[in-house]
Amino acid sequence: MPQEPTHQSAQAPIQTAAEPPQSTLSSQQREAEQSYLARLRAKIQSCLRYPMMARRLGLEGSTQLRFSVHADGSVGAIEVLHSAGHHTLDERAVATLQEAAPFEPPPQGKVLNITVPVLFSLQKGE
Repeated sequence: MPQEPTHQSAQAPIQTAAEPPQSTLSSQQREAEQSYLARLRAKIQSCLRYPMMARRLGLEGSTQLRFSVHADGSVGAIEVLHSAGHHTLDERAVATLQEAAPFEPPPQGKVLNITVPVLFSLQKGE
């Protein structure tokens, strides 16, 4: 049976970790970057699968990852900033990001440093 996608919190959006001050970006550049990040989030979420063993054990948590997206859309070093508290969930979060890559090239061809929470949450009654 295929693993079902988990839910990713809408309140915890993907964001650039080292954004320039808002005054240095035009509104058009900000919109392009926000649109890019929304597409990136959707691609990551589409690859996200709950580890079967974690589901059986009732493990939940949120892994926060930091990574860079290069001008060609490839992903640089992936770092776990905050663990979900379960090695299985952290490993799955990193694997999900690797499976989602490569991404489309970032706006203006610049390298983006991105921080993303990957939420593993079981719904009641599953």
